[in-house]
This record gives sequence, C-alpha cells and structure tokens, in this order.
Amino acid sequence: FAQETERRRREAEELARLAKSLTETLDMAAGGNRIVMSGRELVGVKVATLRLLQPDGLLRAVASSGDSFSQSPAGEVVSSGTGLTSRAITEKRPIWSADMLNDPEIYLTDQMRDYQLRSGNRSMLAMPLRAHEKIIGALALSDRTGRIYSAREMALVQTFADQAALALENARLLEETESRAQEQGALNIIANAISQSLDRDELLKIALDKVLEVTRRERVSIRLKDPTNGQVTLAAHRGFSQDEIKNLLQRTQHQPTQQVLASGQPLVVDNRQELHNTQSLLPLSFSVAWIPIKAGARVVGVLGISAGRPVPFSQREVEFLQAIGNVIGVAIENARLFGQTKRNLEQIRVLHEVGTALTSTLNLHDLLAVFLEKIDHVLPYSASSVRLLNPESGLLEPIACRNLDENEWKAEQWRGGRGLPSVVFGNKAPLMVRTLQSDPRLRDPQFFRKHELVSYLGVPLIVRDEILGVLSFYTK
Repeated sequence: FAQETERRRREAEELARLAKSLTETLDMAAGGNRIVMSGRELVGVKVATLRLLQPDGLLRAVASSGDSFSQSPAGEVVSSGTGLTSRAITEKRPIWSADMLNDPEIYLTDQMRDYQLRSGNRSMLAMPLRAHEKIIGALALSDRTGRIYSAREMALVQTFADQAALALENARLLEETESRAQEQGALNIIANAISQSLDRDELLKIALDKVLEVTRRERVSIRLKDPTNGQVTLAAHRGFSQDEIKNLLQRTQHQPTQQVLASGQPLVVDNRQELHNTQSLLPLSFSVAWIPIKAGARVVGVLGISAGRPVPFSQREVEFLQAIGNVIGVAIENARLFGQTKRNLEQIRVLHEVGTALTSTLNLHDLLAVFLEKIDHVLPYSASSVRLLNPESGLLEPIACRNLDENEWKAEQWRGGRGLPSVVFGNKAPLMVRTLQSDPRLRDPQFFRKHELVSYLGVPLIVRDEILGVLSFYTK
C-alpha cells in the first residue's frame, strides 16, 4: 500500500510538472514539441506523434519526437479511416494495439505497413485530445512490438492528454486572435495605401510585403491581365530566386492562373505530392494558393502564395487572402482610372498644342514634323508616318516620318507604299493589324523585319468627305 501511495504521488508530481511546462508557452509549435517529448518520457515509449484534426477530416502531424526514421514530418496527413489514430478519433476513446501489423481491426495503408515492418515499433496507443467537449486531435505513442499498456498507464496518458488538449486549444485561440489582428492590420494598411497613392507599383509592393508578413510563407507573386489584349504578365514578386524568376517570366501560359481568371475562384494545392501533374509548380513549391484579384465582379489578376514546405492553407486563411485580393483589385482599378484620366488630359493638351502649331505655319514639312513629334509624346508607338495622295500620279507618296530611316522609307521602289496604307485609303476607314508579318497584304516584309515592327494602325486623313492621305503608326 505504501509503495502504491508513493507511486501515485510521483505520478501526480510528474503530471503537475508537465502541466506547468505546457502552460509556459502559448506558441503552437513550441507547445506541440513539448507535448510529444513529455509524452515519450511519461510512459517510456520510443516515438510520440501529435496530430490535429482538420476541417476536412484529415489528421495532420504538427510535432513528433523519436529517432529521425520514426518521426512523422510536419504536415504529413492521415486520412479518415486509416490507422489507429484515426480510429481513436472516430470512436472518441483511447485505443491501443500490441501489434498493429497483425491486428485485423486496424486498416493500414501500404506506407503504414512499410513503416511498421522497418521500424519494429508496432505497438501503439492512440489517445484523443478533447478540449471543451470537442476533439481537436490525437496523441499517438509507439513502442516495440508486443508492448501492452496497463490500465494505470492509459489513465496516466489520458490525464496528460487532457492537459495537452487544453494547452493546445489556448495556444490556438491566442494564435487565431493574433492572426486576425494581423490580418485586419494588413487590410487596413493596404486600404490606407489606396487612399494615399495611385501608383500601381507602390501599391503592389505594399500588398506583397504584408501578405508575406501575415501568412508567414516564403514566396508571393501577382500576375495581371491586360484589359486591352488579354495578355497576362508577372507584375510583382517577392521571395523567389533569380532562377525561379527567370522560370516565371518564361511561362507564357500558366494553367492555374488561367483557371482562376476564368472561374473567379481560388485554387489551392496543399501538398504537391498529392498532384499527378506538377508542371505548373516550381520545384521548391509544395503548398500553393492562387487567389483571384477582383475589381468588383471583374477578375483583373491572380495573387500567388507558396511555401517550400507542405503547410496547408486553412479556409480562414484563403478567405483572408481573397479579401486582400479584392483590396488589391480596387487599388489597381483606381490606379488604372487615374492613369487613364491623366493620359486623356495629356492628349487634350497635346491636341491643343497641335492645333496651335498648325496655325503657326503654312509649310507642309514643318507642320507634319511638329504634328508627329507631338503625337509621339502621348501615344506609345514606336514609329509613325504620313502619306498624302499625289493627284497627278495617283500614288500615296511618302511625306513625313518619325523614328524610321527616312531615306529607306522613301525608297523610289516603294514610293507608292508598302501595301497597308493603300488599304486604309481605299476603304476610307481605320485598319489595325496585330501581326504584320502574317498579313498577306503587306509588301516588303524585310523592311518591317529589319526595323522590328510588329503591329500597325492606319487612319485616313479626311477633310469634308475627301480623303487626302493616311497617317500610320507602327509598334515594336
């Protein structure tokens, strides 16, 4: 009786010591490591693994203690209905087995069977973690094959598991509270940036820095869709190596980005090992989320967040990232509207200058030189030219050009034009060609290839229903 009393006293003191140790930190990771190390010491097992229950029913490993071979890596998942831990969660009670490999009541995956054979730790005790009448996970203790757990040991582990569950729940609540405060702060900073700056690049920089800070992940990028031509480009990025950036820039088509742009819904990959096709992922990206950036109902881009570890995205985190995406979308739209207004005002100013210049001289060459110079300041074109109809020859003759080799452009053999201006003149209507080299109406393609001219816009010069010539623009 005296020995039993002394044993109970030592166990109570040990539980009190462990409970004090668990309450000394509210950090989830640190608390998880203390739980598995203390669990191993409590009943003298070789391996202890802590898993938390996810909303989708999976059990994810958050901490493990034991030899390196036996430890479960952080983020590793156990599906519902497989293994002893999952069964303990389902039945809401402690379960143990002296030899899991030969226990007919336990379903093991091939990976689990392989581990049991190689490790020899085939005895396991799985203890559900219950906090406030809710099961939040399980503590699994593994030892040599054949070990039997007494009722006293199970009661001891149960008491410890209850303490651990409360410590984990307190840490989770604190972490969630801090995360929400950080999230709201990040949203406030981004929203504040919108009201203070209309520079798109500055807004994107603030957004990316805060996303990295709040999500505690490693890499983030923003791809934007051009509203005029639909082209998607990498607009900003953080945390990537030079080789990764080169890889991203070379991707003209990115399937996840296209999917999010089309659906307007987030796309999440929690573990690349669960994918059959990983071509869309960078080699060091294990967990990735692609979030739509919206301006109202319109998707204008995609926010990509990734980590080099299989750290899953919670539903709350995805919703927060969607909120950030919406804020960024509003910022981009405001910047676009501001830029458009600024350009419109600049164009009005230039038109006024052109009008003033046109009334200052009657010299045709000087007039057209000023005209093309003013247009060059506000329109993003690489080259421009003017051809006017010669009534005597009936040809559209070269009169003035800008950013072209004038002698080559006015070559005698091409005095009548290189095809496309004649189409504009004949139709008395604007003509736009996206790819010059593939247009059969083009003459002298070598000239355009030499000067790296890719696209064309031609507009007729008309006065009182009479067409005088053609104004042409070329882009590289």
